[in-house]
Amino acid sequence: MKRKVTLMLSLLIIVQVSCKKDVSDLDILAETITIDGTLYTTVAIGTKTWTASNYNGVGGVNYKDGVNDPFLGKLYSWPEIKAIANLPKGWRIPTEADVKSLMTLVGTKVDLTQTYTDATSCAKLISTTGWTNVLYTGLNTTKLNLHPTGYLSISALGTKTFSDKGIRASFWTSTTVQSGGKYLPLLFEISTSSVDARNQPAGLRGGIYSTTANGDGVTTMLAEKRSLRFVKDN
Repeated sequence: MKRKVTLMLSLLIIVQVSCKKDVSDLDILAETITIDGTLYTTVAIGTKTWTASNYNGVGGVNYKDGVNDPFLGKLYSWPEIKAIANLPKGWRIPTEADVKSLMTLVGTKVDLTQTYTDATSCAKLISTTGWTNVLYTGLNTTKLNLHPTGYLSISALGTKTFSDKGIRASFWTSTTVQSGGKYLPLLFEISTSSVDARNQPAGLRGGIYSTTANGDGVTTMLAEKRSLRFVKDN
């Protein structure tokens, strides 16, 4: 009888250990989120969790209208991203405050006069591949994996110009600022451009900017298409 009880206890321990392993496996699988039927990896950085790849849902365009690359995702106008509905509970389009929190965590001084990220901080955020200038390949220590997807600008006549793939990684925020009677959406951008109209030093630099497109409050936001990420509080 004693032997039978010992055997039952052994089986119970095996079952418990096996169940514990399953929980661990589920914890790993939980590091993903499904949005519009597409599975995205996520990464926890500080007090927030970010999607670790670009949005690749309905709407948008592929770079140069080419074949879709799920790794790069698609480029979206600001009205398109504002129209996205039914995000999983707690998830949102990042605000300016979300981006500033991210910048602070990688070592950027953020205040009213400084919203630029230096090369050392940028390297922690960007992908290790895909950059044209090998001198500025990222370290991706945060696993955020920002990739240089470039962007699309659309002229008043409807002419489309795709620019800066391999040079520029940028994604929209949900924050707008008022300028000259227009509401301009803010974006977060990292680039290796040697010439920067915003008077940043040449090299790998990033920051929060308003769009430079022209037009009224509606056509301004239609005039550019960029990448998109999502974020939630932990």
